[in-house]
Amino acid sequence: MNVFIKGDEDMPKIIEDVENRILRAARERLLGGDLSSFSARGIAEDCGIAVGTMDFTTQGWKAEGLGQVSLMKAAGMGGAMGMTSLIVNPMEIDAPLFNLDIIALPGKKMLYMELYDTLLNAKRTESIFAAIRDDFGDIMDVPGKPCWYDHIRYAASVTKCAVAGQEGRLDELMARYGQEYIDLLKDARLCDPAAKKVKADAYRDGLLEHGGPATDAFLKVWGKERTGELFSKVLFG
Repeated sequence: MNVFIKGDEDMPKIIEDVENRILRAARERLLGGDLSSFSARGIAEDCGIAVGTMDFTTQGWKAEGLGQVSLMKAAGMGGAMGMTSLIVNPMEIDAPLFNLDIIALPGKKMLYMELYDTLLNAKRTESIFAAIRDDFGDIMDVPGKPCWYDHIRYAASVTKCAVAGQEGRLDELMARYGQEYIDLLKDARLCDPAAKKVKADAYRDGLLEHGGPATDAFLKVWGKERTGELFSKVLFG
């Protein structure tokens, strides 16, 4: 599924070959399922892929004093590929939304760390994040296409692809960038949760209306209504 291959055009042809079968089986089996935590092993059986070829789960939590935190994991092709995604959507403090994607592919590892301006009154500060990102210029940047949310996406966001031997450097980048975000959360001021949610919901609803690299895969499988449920009940809160 496209959710596994965000920004990468060199995936093995086998991924494309099974996509239609996965989408058809998912449409039939998952539309009535529990979106808070589910496995796609049943889909694998329905579309003729060996059980264990793919596995997909989502979880979401309300974090007191912060907001919504969600985790999504996907694995496929006998462990040869996988993705972990984390979304931190602050609604009780005035801090930006944070999205982390780690995508493991044969011979490479991709890292996306994106900040989105859902701020009410806090100043949008990017220089520290940009400085951390720029310390890792030896790791290849993943070029992105213009998207509707570019005006709220921090220019200091990270889109990197590491090849064999660079995994340690990529982990160091993730640790430093992530720690800076945690420090930002610690210093953030309390805010009006209702007003903050309006800002965050505008981004979430924009994804449903205009799409995005991972959102498009969900829309293909479930359509707008069910994807909206997943986004509002689990991923973004």
